[in-house]
Amino acid sequence: MGLAVTTTLTLMGMVNSVFQTSPDTSYLKAMDVWLVTCFTFTFVVLGEFCTVIGLSQYGPLDSSSSCDGDKSVKVSGEGFVERSSGRNSKAGRRERKIQLAAKLETW
Repeated sequence: MGLAVTTTLTLMGMVNSVFQTSPDTSYLKAMDVWLVTCFTFTFVVLGEFCTVIGLSQYGPLDSSSSCDGDKSVKVSGEGFVERSSGRNSKAGRRERKIQLAAKLETW
């Protein structure tokens, strides 16, 4: 994330210096195409990063997924074992949907 933001800021500086030093033309220059392409790839990377972070925190919200992922096992102080529902279990997805709906209602 930091690298993409730094790249964007560097590209802004490059665009500014290129536009100040190059002559005004009515046609598209190769440098313009190059800078737009760089911006496009940078924003695609930022979008991809945000999507991955969002999906890793909330997971897919559809209930058709049958992946029961990681079932974690917690050992309590008395020595017995409790099983908690994994992140991808139906109960975990349902709980995340309820939490997300509650957050959206408060906005």
